Amino acid sequence: MSVDILITNLQACLISEDQPPGNVSKPFTSFLDKLSESTRTSVKRCKERCLDEAIQILKQISEEQLRGLQSEHLQLLVRLLISLQVQMVNISTACRKVDQMLQYLGKVDHQLVATETLHRFHSLFQSDQVPSQGDLQTACMFLEDSAVGHEVWRTFCVSMLNKVSELFPVLMQNESLNDGPLCYLSVKVCLQIFQLLSSEVAPLVWKENHNSQPVQKILQALMNIILGQCCNRDTRLLAGTAVAMLINTATEYQSGGAAVLSLQQIAHKDPWQLTVGVLQVECDPVRKDGVDRLAVIRGLLTCCQPQILLASLPCYSESSILIDCLYPLVYGLCEELLECHYVSFEVLTLWLKKVRECLTDLWKITGTRLFTDDNRLLVELIHIIWTNAESPVEGVPEFANRAFSLLLNLYDVDCERFGDAKKDFYSTALLKIMKLPWEAKAKYHLLCALLPYLDTDKVLDQCVEIPTHILKGLSTNQLSPCGSELYKCLIQQQRRELSQKSVSVTELDLAKHWARRWQPVLFQALMSEVSLLQSNSSTHLLPCTFQVFPSAAQHLLESLDPHTPGHLHAWACILSSYRATTGCSPWALQDSSIFETLQQALMCADEKVRLASFNLLCCSPKTNDRPTAEEMAIMKKFIPMNLNCESSSFRQHLQTGVKRFLVRIRDSCLAQIRKPKEKGKENSAHPERMQDTLEQGIEFVEWLGQLPYSNLAPGHSFQRKKTSLLLLSAVLETCTDTWSPDRKKGQPPANMKILINHAQLRGRWDFFCRSKKLLLLSCLEDSTNEIRELSTELLLKFFPPSLPVDIAEVLPMRANQLLCSPRVQEAQMGALMMKVLMYKSGEHYEGCDGGLASKTSSIIRFLLKELEDHYQTAKADMMLAARTKPIHGVLRALQRCLFEAPVSVCDAADHSLISEVLNLLEGIALLLLSTLHGDNMDSFTEKDTPPSFYDMSDAISSLISQQCGSEQTDEEDCILLSEEHRLVLTCCWVSLKEIGIFLGTLVEKGFTESKQSGEHNLLKPHLSRVSKVFKNILLNCRHWGAIEGCCVGFTKFCSCLLSCSDPELKEIPAQMLTQGLQVVQCPRSASVTRRAAGLPMLILSILAAEDASKARPLLALSVQTLMDTARTPVLDNWDQTLDLPQVCAVHTLQALVRAAPLAAAVRQFASGITVLSLTLLSSTCWAMRNAALQLYSSLCFRMLGQKSGNEESGAVQHGMTPPAFLFHYRQLQPFLLGELTRAAKGLRGPSAEAKLHLQPSLFPILTLLAQLQPAVTDTSGVFLDFSHPLLQLSASPIYSVRVMASKALVAMTPTSEHMNILLQLTAQLPGPQDICSHNQLHGRLLQIKAILEKCLCTNSRISDEWREVVSRVQDAQWLVTESQRCPLVRAVYLGVADCLREELCEDFLCQLSGKLICDLHTHPPGLQSNLKEALLSHRVEYRTAYLAALVKVMTAGGSLPQQPVLSTSHVHQPLLQCLELLFMNLEDQKRGPEFLSQALSAAGLLISQCPKASVNTSMLQRWCCILECHRAPVVPEVLRVACSEALCVTAAPLMSSMVLKIRLINTAIYLLQDQSQQVRLKAARFAALLHCARRGGSQENPNLVQVSHALLLLLDLLLEEHWDAPGTLEVLLSHLPQSDLTCVLREASAIGGFSSLYEQDEANVFAEPSVMSAHVLPHLLQLAEKSSKCSTLAHSLTSWAEENATQVLEDLKFCEKIVPENALSPAWLGLLVDPRFYTTLCGLFTRAAFLLRLLETFAPAQHLCDPSTLHTHLQTVWKLLRQNGVHFHSSLTAALAGELPPPELKQSLS
Repeated sequence: MSVDILITNLQACLISEDQPPGNVSKPFTSFLDKLSESTRTSVKRCKERCLDEAIQILKQISEEQLRGLQSEHLQLLVRLLISLQVQMVNISTACRKVDQMLQYLGKVDHQLVATETLHRFHSLFQSDQVPSQGDLQTACMFLEDSAVGHEVWRTFCVSMLNKVSELFPVLMQNESLNDGPLCYLSVKVCLQIFQLLSSEVAPLVWKENHNSQPVQKILQALMNIILGQCCNRDTRLLAGTAVAMLINTATEYQSGGAAVLSLQQIAHKDPWQLTVGVLQVECDPVRKDGVDRLAVIRGLLTCCQPQILLASLPCYSESSILIDCLYPLVYGLCEELLECHYVSFEVLTLWLKKVRECLTDLWKITGTRLFTDDNRLLVELIHIIWTNAESPVEGVPEFANRAFSLLLNLYDVDCERFGDAKKDFYSTALLKIMKLPWEAKAKYHLLCALLPYLDTDKVLDQCVEIPTHILKGLSTNQLSPCGSELYKCLIQQQRRELSQKSVSVTELDLAKHWARRWQPVLFQALMSEVSLLQSNSSTHLLPCTFQVFPSAAQHLLESLDPHTPGHLHAWACILSSYRATTGCSPWALQDSSIFETLQQALMCADEKVRLASFNLLCCSPKTNDRPTAEEMAIMKKFIPMNLNCESSSFRQHLQTGVKRFLVRIRDSCLAQIRKPKEKGKENSAHPERMQDTLEQGIEFVEWLGQLPYSNLAPGHSFQRKKTSLLLLSAVLETCTDTWSPDRKKGQPPANMKILINHAQLRGRWDFFCRSKKLLLLSCLEDSTNEIRELSTELLLKFFPPSLPVDIAEVLPMRANQLLCSPRVQEAQMGALMMKVLMYKSGEHYEGCDGGLASKTSSIIRFLLKELEDHYQTAKADMMLAARTKPIHGVLRALQRCLFEAPVSVCDAADHSLISEVLNLLEGIALLLLSTLHGDNMDSFTEKDTPPSFYDMSDAISSLISQQCGSEQTDEEDCILLSEEHRLVLTCCWVSLKEIGIFLGTLVEKGFTESKQSGEHNLLKPHLSRVSKVFKNILLNCRHWGAIEGCCVGFTKFCSCLLSCSDPELKEIPAQMLTQGLQVVQCPRSASVTRRAAGLPMLILSILAAEDASKARPLLALSVQTLMDTARTPVLDNWDQTLDLPQVCAVHTLQALVRAAPLAAAVRQFASGITVLSLTLLSSTCWAMRNAALQLYSSLCFRMLGQKSGNEESGAVQHGMTPPAFLFHYRQLQPFLLGELTRAAKGLRGPSAEAKLHLQPSLFPILTLLAQLQPAVTDTSGVFLDFSHPLLQLSASPIYSVRVMASKALVAMTPTSEHMNILLQLTAQLPGPQDICSHNQLHGRLLQIKAILEKCLCTNSRISDEWREVVSRVQDAQWLVTESQRCPLVRAVYLGVADCLREELCEDFLCQLSGKLICDLHTHPPGLQSNLKEALLSHRVEYRTAYLAALVKVMTAGGSLPQQPVLSTSHVHQPLLQCLELLFMNLEDQKRGPEFLSQALSAAGLLISQCPKASVNTSMLQRWCCILECHRAPVVPEVLRVACSEALCVTAAPLMSSMVLKIRLINTAIYLLQDQSQQVRLKAARFAALLHCARRGGSQENPNLVQVSHALLLLLDLLLEEHWDAPGTLEVLLSHLPQSDLTCVLREASAIGGFSSLYEQDEANVFAEPSVMSAHVLPHLLQLAEKSSKCSTLAHSLTSWAEENATQVLEDLKFCEKIVPENALSPAWLGLLVDPRFYTTLCGLFTRAAFLLRLLETFAPAQHLCDPSTLHTHLQTVWKLLRQNGVHFHSSLTAALAGELPPPELKQSLS
């Protein structure tokens, strides 16, 4: 019986009229409910949570009460638990929890539990059929996770061994079984038997006269698997462990040792016999790939007891298996390049661990040291570790580092044991490590391992470059973790050493010692211009610094001045990290100025500074650390000002910080509620203060919970919406009791309901009201996918399970309308709505009975009918379907509702429904492809090549002319596609993409569910048809989006088939691959572009789906076939209009090399493919050369891996050294060396010969070599081989070859040879009388310069050889004289001298400087210097360049150079003439944005330099008009940037006139709302300049404030200094949006539904009129308050009120009419998502609030309307809107409530 039936029967039996003794029905009901809940959920954490709660409930029922149950009821309960255990067999922790319940019942009736377990146990192997995966998993579970099951296994061990032995022959005979999970599980059962039942197994193996036949059969099967009869690598490795575990059952160690020695024969290639105790099996290697040795050695080192591995060899008592037998095998494996190379190094670490474990015994056996400084063992181990420390194979460097740590420990113990105090190996290792370049990742790991054995101060004194290398590492993503780990190891070791030296040392003394060494380094990192270094130092270095030296914060803060550039960020980072790490209050570290500094940091324009200071407020290691009232007040100011930040990283950090802050509030409030009243006098003494604290926390959460909704309405920017949703998510996650099963941490407290009730009793925390639902539902129609998905997640995760009735009735209509939209975005909106309806309101669909499965199934059937309707429409009229029923929307909805449903696919769709779906999708795919091919659907035949773009265009044009009844026009000259054309293309491509994704997901879900349930929804005919659809789409469609999307589904499809056990299904992808390779090899009759369209992706998808744990035979076959095809010679007369099979093969290889899923697997073929690609560069076919070059580029990335440097540092090298590279790609060395030698020989022709020798492979090879890192020494002879041709290539006549040869020489030269090669090269520098080749001389100098640059990074000592190099360079000074005329040689020689400038003598530098200055004076630049003449030039390019140069000169260094030309009075007139010319050009707005932007910048600079008296008012007014013209969003960005720069430059001259100042402020306000962040930041500088001038501060370096603060600064300035100016009111009102609702509704109804495929974007998507209304309103209200103080202002206000009062009142009445009072209407839902509607409402209510305040405070306006009537009307409409999903900003809400909020920044800026 199933678990559900057992639960139902138990509920009927136990909870009946006959109550059991003690009335346990209630706990039993709860217990069974929890068990039922655990079966329903698919999330592991949810299952475990339910089972934990069930255990607690069961333990509440006493044993006496359980004994009182009827025996059949108890038996039913035991069966239920065993069935539940079997059902959860894949979750070990869940099985153990159920076993706890069974053990508890076993206390009541142990025999019953044992009997039922035995019954289930015997059912596993009763039938003659092969056991299923579930049976074998259950067997393993009984052995490992069931106490009673283990007892049963022990009792029936021998008989079960016999059954297992009979299973293996069946598995071995079937290839699909021996490579699948059944074989793996069978081996696992054997391993667990040998491990957990060793006492029962041992006699069968080691003693005569026992029935050993079953064990012998098992051993034979295991060895067959190890030796290659099974392809699955994981199974072979596990079999090796099982054999080792069998040997480990030996009762006598010598017997076990003998078995190990016998097993060592596995290194033989010929058949051999294995003897294990009394067992003997024949071993015949099938696969000689090294995995057999890996499996056996790994198993022995993992499982065998030390005494077995310490057994001596025959006839040699001082030997051991561990050292003398296993070590050579381990070393040999590491030297080989197996496909699973990382496992070899895992085995090496296992061997070293075993040696450490057995070290004492090994000393006794050998009688001597194991690791002397020069013995073979240590040398070989260091060699193999060093060679692989920078391996490109994933996992190998990590294991090599572990091996090095283990080796160091072994060496240390060995030295201590034998009294070697010198330990020379450590110093040798340090020198070798320090010679590694900083880019080498291994350097940091090896140093970390070595540090514990050295004195840290001596290391830092000896290796002074370590701090610099750490900082360089932190400036890259790849090296930052290991660089920070090295820093942490260093300071931890320092602290240990200091504490050992002095017991009485204080924390301050320790921190002082740290500061002497590391404080400058940390400041350099925190204040660096490299953003990554800044970030990583604050994230990694500061926390570990304060963990080790808590008092270091004081030393750091004492050296900082927050007003100095760069210091503010460091200050904030230090304090926030100190608080987060130590938990101490940061406010005590400095005086009261700390809050002023904090305020300055929170308003800073730099996001990093704001985030660091924000983290200072949020962080605390204690979750119940209550935020202070001051912290909450600061947060209320900070969060609203940072909602529209563009940085995604900033938004994520903001959400994280807010979440931490909310957790502190929540937990501190809960702690206060939990405190009992009787406990503690302190609590009872201050109950009011505690209550205030609690209310403050609840009020803050309420405020934050309301804030997002006022910023989510349409019309707000994406940034504001995304931040608001993230904040809302933070509130709902922390302050509701919703449990998130997908999260391991961060769940709400168990007693969260107490706090929620406490808040709701006070009318707070109503998070899920109807109005908020409506607003979130409107976000489902946002134009961005991120907003839609996040809104959906919040609705489904947190909001109640059902929608209000009126919403549930209207939403389906809206969803259906969107599903039929041809716009892809709108169709996706409709699909998302369907998903929400499925979860929240699926009862309205036909056939639904209310259950989850029924709701899902009814929606699926509804969508299927819709899809059929779309299909039939498309068959009848494709144009009509493309416009009104475009298929892809319903497909997307079907995908979301079927695969993202709360129930499984098999519950939602039965076999007939699946068949119906497949039939429909197959038909749709054929219809769409036939449309693109121009064929009739019925006559469409499968093709191997897609139609060209021209053919598709022709086919669609024919379709349009046929179905629209118009003549086909000649569109050859037409560039843009017609609307109809785009509609058909979009319909076809997007629908094909959705079909591919849908089918792949359907198959994946089907296979996943069939493994769990054992029922197969998808039959072989279904899968064959699916494969045909995939093939048709991939081979007959050209659109990359469709191909890429289809490949996502196709990879899932192939992965499922290749991993299944059915050989026929596994064959489907293999057959498709064969067909695909045949298509590659066939000549084409048409061009599919050289990238081969979807064919490479078809092959790639199949290969990516292949099981990575196996040998990947399909990949090997494909690569070999493609390489063979690519090698086929190209005919001389090939048709250039068609694609060659050879070229297609190369492009397919490139796709395989680039694919991330094949990254590791393709490396084994990398050498061969590299040779092929370099060879093909010499092809006569240009298409082949192009393809080969692209393939080679991809190969270099794949072979070398990630670069060590970052973009800011400019590093281009990788971490791998030449010996390591050639070790991993051994086939490349002879080829690369041969190509370089051949190229070098080509340069040795007769001196008179001028022929240019071209070798296409030369430059790519040099580029590859140049990306390597120099080795420390040349133990492998690589340098000797490669140096000769590289030195010869310095004479190449090709400039780029000489440059790249110099870089390659540096990479191939080990650091120990740098000085020798420098001496060799400088000795060849010619004298003035020597005859030399310019090419060769230039090449040698390039090589000298390149090696010098590398030497200067690593060498810090001056030697005699170094002085000789410097002397030779000085002697070659003639190279910069007139005797040597080549400018290239001269430039490189100067570069060499620049590298050596610190070592060159003063006389040489003076001579060189004098020579260069003389040359500069001899050749003055011939530039025209007259600005006026330049502006009158007819050449726009010249004018643009001249103005750019002028701007550059005038702004160099931040100020204008002192030039007498501008200071004399007689030149003012020409300067004004130049300004006039610039103004005319700017007013004409001709000659392009580049010229105009330079003209704008130059004009601003000239105005700033002119005396005030020389520029009249009219010119300044013209200048203001020019700026106003160029601030518009439609103006090109380069002009708006120049406008904002000019605004800052001319701020001072124009501030004298009030009118001009107001105009400039207005321009700045517009620019602060610009779409470009660059424009906004420059405009914010203008605001900072005005603020500094107002406060009397310096304007040279003003504190740049955030854009939002800058906007408020300007508004405040406008109001405070110019409130009585006539233009102020006009400026404020100009920023309000229109308020005519009738116009908006009229336009919305006129547009109706679909108008065009693509919408026109707004000119400025960043501008937010509704937010601007909220900013302006408080200032308008303050103007109203001041109306009586100025007659001019009073007149302006009266005029405005008279002009607008009637319109405002009419608009309010109209608004009240259109708002639904009771039920929601479709029209209102459409208005809610219209940004114009919300923006207009904000403009209307802002004007209404302003009018109301005027009527209340300004008597002359009161005759226009009764204030109380207007107030009542406003309140009524506002409440109606709020109930129906319209939320206004807080300032507008406050004004409507009758409050007068002050400007938001007034207090903070005073």
